[in-house]
Amino acid sequence: MLSESNFLILDEPTNHLDILSREALEEALQSYEGTMLIVSHDRYFINKLANRIYKLDKTGAKEFKGNYDFYIQNDIQNEVIKDVKPKNTSYKEKKEQEAQERKKQNRLKKIEEDTSANEAEIARLEALSLTSEVGSNYEKALEISQRITELKEKNDSLFEEWSKLME
Repeated sequence: MLSESNFLILDEPTNHLDILSREALEEALQSYEGTMLIVSHDRYFINKLANRIYKLDKTGAKEFKGNYDFYIQNDIQNEVIKDVKPKNTSYKEKKEQEAQERKKQNRLKKIEEDTSANEAEIARLEALSLTSEVGSNYEKALEISQRITELKEKNDSLFEEWSKLME
């Protein structure tokens, strides 16, 4: 801080934060005028703060100028364009390929919706676990903790499926 640097490196900054702390962090970072390098699985957080996304894969890094929603939309379009086969396919094969691509896109959308719903439920349960009613009831706290763990495991499996579909 004394060197007046203007570059922050944040690794999973929203992990273990309650909703109010996340909102306070988002507000503080939105007013920050320097450069931030953020590594996070929190899509909402990234979507709010990012204006440039880098995708790292086997072939290197690819830059997307925009937020997370822009990245998802353009990365999927690029994948669709790469997967299109030469025009030497028959009408039937072409229709089959289009149907498979639609099915894949629908599944990707469903995975993203399910993941978002799970993340919202996790946030709700985490907020509920901070209440005095739950804090004083061991069984209720254990039940909520187990449900949060189940939802996180479900999101992990959804992410694995999403990753395989994106290959």
